[in-house]
Amino acid sequence: MNFNILSLIRHPFYYNQAMIIRGVKMDVYIEITYLINLIVLMIVFEMMIMLLNLNWSFKRICGYSFICNLSLMMIYIDLYKIVPLIIWLIIFAFLFKKQLFLYYPTFLTLYFSVLYFIKELVEDGFIYHSILIIPTTYYAMSLFVVGLFFSMIQGIYCFYLKKKLTNQRFCYQMKMEYLHHQYQITGFLDTGNETYYHGFPLIIIKKEILKEYQVIDHLLITSPTHLEIEIIMIDTLTINHQRLNHIYAGIISQIQYDCLLNKQLMGGIL
Repeated sequence: MNFNILSLIRHPFYYNQAMIIRGVKMDVYIEITYLINLIVLMIVFEMMIMLLNLNWSFKRICGYSFICNLSLMMIYIDLYKIVPLIIWLIIFAFLFKKQLFLYYPTFLTLYFSVLYFIKELVEDGFIYHSILIIPTTYYAMSLFVVGLFFSMIQGIYCFYLKKKLTNQRFCYQMKMEYLHHQYQITGFLDTGNETYYHGFPLIIIKKEILKEYQVIDHLLITSPTHLEIEIIMIDTLTINHQRLNHIYAGIISQIQYDCLLNKQLMGGIL
């Protein structure tokens, strides 16, 4: 299937953007355009995963890329440029809900960065309604550039997944009871956590997971940076079918895992 790109143009400045002379026909194949933009979306989602430290399967990436690539239909509808962005906003609101304000701006930043990067490498390529349009005479070059870029990002993504899988070996599911609340959390055995409170090994809890907490003391950590953390006492902690009572824990915001376990405390349990 092909169409005349002049049928998409309604303002004179598009002629310069497309680098064509008024009245000259440019053939563009929908199938190749769809494929190129689908690969671009997959690149963007993989970059977003690595940037935000997410844990998505490749199947999930393909699904999201396919859904977002439905905006390709906008080349048949001569409306405002912002329409695809609104469509993506609705899709992201439906898929990610509360994470919308984190994922959507990140996605747009990465998407247009990749899009303009490829556009600069491919002669006569231009962007119409947030879609990369390339004439048939440059399909081989564009597919080579996009494929090479995709292979590079895919290699980095595989290395990222390998590192994530390595870290998963040190993650443990735990049950925590504190102030009459029960929590199912993921603990990471951090070999670098050598923090003690009055001689007792101290675990670190992510502040955001607690519904409420009562501070019993404060502890100043001077290495490697000066940091004052709040100390609480957890009622019970069940891990690997073993129950620990009255465990001291430090409260810290914005850490990757729900809990950072102490190697000394977990000795003989894990």
